[in-house]
Amino acid sequence: MYLVSKFLSSEKYKSDKSSIRELSLEGNNKSIKLLNNLIEKQANKNQAFPEELKELLIESIYSQYKTDYFINIVEELEQNLYPSSQRSLLYSLFEFVNTNNNNQLILTTHSPYIINYLTLSIKSEMIYRKISKDSREENPLEKIVPHKSYISGEEAIVYELNDKGSIEKLSTYDNLPDDENYLNKLLGETNNDFSKLLEIEDRI
Repeated sequence: MYLVSKFLSSEKYKSDKSSIRELSLEGNNKSIKLLNNLIEKQANKNQAFPEELKELLIESIYSQYKTDYFINIVEELEQNLYPSSQRSLLYSLFEFVNTNNNNQLILTTHSPYIINYLTLSIKSEMIYRKISKDSREENPLEKIVPHKSYISGEEAIVYELNDKGSIEKLSTYDNLPDDENYLNKLLGETNNDFSKLLEIEDRI
């Protein structure tokens, strides 16, 4: 997923393809299926699939198509990842989507970290706009969120699926996702329960 996203956002891929046919949904699905089958076959042999070979396969498959932008749909990116790895991957996806104003990124997640990292990215973009152009070379925000991974709060939309099965658009405050979201509430309930346990312990 990372390699495909990186490749589709690269300048190398955006080079002149005027003589190449337009990308079709059917052709795209076949290409992705072919790539996944090759990777799975290698994995079944208990052999590592070289990163260089992955990149060559991706480039070879997509070289026959032409696109002006891409819509990146990522499901449950947090799977098998530590919070710090979730952050790194998310910021990389933000960087890739920012290479073209028409690119779009659609994510699904059960991780409260993802929405919090999104909030950091949006807030960084808001603060960066307030920094004078003369001071931007020494950008203190870089230590928290990479500049290429800033996201405009005006362009980010968050929906949540609650335990009743309904989907609602998450409200915002100053273009930031509301902290009162379902995932954060569950974390808050856990913290409250732990505090109650400490109170019980003190009374023993």
